[in-house]
Amino acid sequence: GKGSNTLGKALMKLRDEISTGSDIDAWLASSFELVSPSDPCDSLDLQVHKSGAVVDTIRLGTAQPIFLVGKHSTCHVQLEHPSISRRHAAFVRDKSRGVLLV
Repeated sequence: GKGSNTLGKALMKLRDEISTGSDIDAWLASSFELVSPSDPCDSLDLQVHKSGAVVDTIRLGTAQPIFLVGKHSTCHVQLEHPSISRRHAAFVRDKSRGVLLV
């Protein structure tokens, strides 16, 4: 209902975390040893291919340890396709393992 009891408040908080994407950010930050934004990193670029040819390059840069991909407005790379989730994937810069696709 309106979140007036303990269970209701917990469910409202969970719904807010899911709708804003903060649940994903918290999980990624606790699951990986993220690089610091001040750590030197190579630029991260994504190439869009169609029929074997590169048709576009998406430059993500170096500033962030996490780049989200999906339909949600908070994602760094927003894609509109029926097979894409709101928060479909993340590129994570891990200190010891490099760039990971999660």
